[in-house]
Amino acid sequence: MKASLLLGLFLIFYQSSISSKGSVMTEQIRVKGDNITLDLLLERRHGWRGRELVEAALALNPGLAALGVTIPLGTLVNIPELPPRKNEEVEVVDLFGGFQ
Repeated sequence: MKASLLLGLFLIFYQSSISSKGSVMTEQIRVKGDNITLDLLLERRHGWRGRELVEAALALNPGLAALGVTIPLGTLVNIPELPPRKNEEVEVVDLFGGFQ
């Protein structure tokens, strides 16, 4: 299973076309692997935070949802850029009682 996941990573060809649709920067990616879903494609491009962009990616790609769960080979998909992280205050938990 791990080998098939790694193989899937190499079967996606990233086309170097970056454009702006409205105020959203996008990148166009051609799918070259089997069983690639939109959330998997976003995760591979942007990491775990990429899954936050499923709705935005569907809005940029009209008709993509009609193709089914897996994206067919050769399909060009517009991927939105990941927005910057908000500066959120994180509470630090000290497991050793006072050492900081």
